[in-house]
Amino acid sequence: MEILTSQQKNAALLADFYTRNSERFSPWQPRVNADHYSEDAWLRRLIERERDFQEGRAAHFIGLEDDRVVGSCSLANIVYSPGFYCYMGYCVDADYEGKEVMTRIVRKLLIMPSMVFDLTGLVLTICREISVRRACWKNWALKRKATPNVTCI
Repeated sequence: MEILTSQQKNAALLADFYTRNSERFSPWQPRVNADHYSEDAWLRRLIERERDFQEGRAAHFIGLEDDRVVGSCSLANIVYSPGFYCYMGYCVDADYEGKEVMTRIVRKLLIMPSMVFDLTGLVLTICREISVRRACWKNWALKRKATPNVTCI
């Protein structure tokens, strides 16, 4: 699986991913207009997401397998204070649920050399896979020889 930041060139892939999984994601996502998952709508969001990433406000990642998005993970509402805090949200394609897709994405983003973020605190939202929680704790603690402040809600 290839893991990378979401970019404008991924608009069609993300439109397909969210369209295929929209019913499955509906309990955790607000109601949206019919065109919310269109390629054009995704292109507009990705332009803003790239700006947010460049300005350090958010980071959005996707996992690709066979030219298909299989998972999406976002670090959002980044707060720079004595530590670094953010919210993490993610979703996994129905065909890949239970196959540790998000565990692999989270592990990768927590140790990415290009990431300038130092995760002092991390709030995980919609943690459905316990292995993701374990991966966050283990990777964070190993990297810093400390106990992370991870809150799962």
